[in-house]
Amino acid sequence: MEDYNVVKTDFNEISELDELKWNHNNCYFKHLIKFIPNNVETCLDIGCGKGELSLMLSKKSKKVISVDLADKMIEKAKVLHPNKNIQYICGNILDMKFQNDSIDVIITTATAHHLPYE
Repeated sequence: MEDYNVVKTDFNEISELDELKWNHNNCYFKHLIKFIPNNVETCLDIGCGKGELSLMLSKKSKKVISVDLADKMIEKAKVLHPNKNIQYICGNILDMKFQNDSIDVIITTATAHHLPYE
């Protein structure tokens, strides 16, 4: 099982990097966003990092729930990409509960490999 404290520490350190080039996943966002229908009610962005994809999602949905384990990533996201329809949450997605049928789109980039297989 993944040690989430190690993951959190690593990504808190990464959050201090100003340049976008550390995150090669950003190049996928413009392709992923094409698959999101317009006027979606609620999107869940798991492992949102500094919120780049969350901001893109906020233009296609009424509400975006953006979750990241690293508190410093969430802090940066709130500063870099504040938006009234984005709710930034610091926490472990595995510990969160959502009502059935409350989320229309779930998206994640570079996060699933940190989650347990079972």
